[in-house]
Amino acid sequence: MEQRIRELYLAVRREEKSDVAVSEEFKDEIMEMLREVVDGKDGREFERIRDVAFMAARAGEENGFVKGFKYAFHLFAECIQK
Repeated sequence: MEQRIRELYLAVRREEKSDVAVSEEFKDEIMEMLREVVDGKDGREFERIRDVAFMAARAGEENGFVKGFKYAFHLFAECIQK
């Protein structure tokens, strides 16, 4: 079931025609945090850290979608039973 939910998440991202690692809502926030933490690093080091941060954010976003979907489904099933 979890794999199917992840496939749904990826389908939603494709429909949004999103070519960025994370949602636009988080992109600016992540970049601002990185600028504060990585200030003074050379270009390559900043890019490496940025890429890792976006990969972590994308994984978190996907896992949040999966967990939220599961919770919503359980809540829906509970409501129907009553």
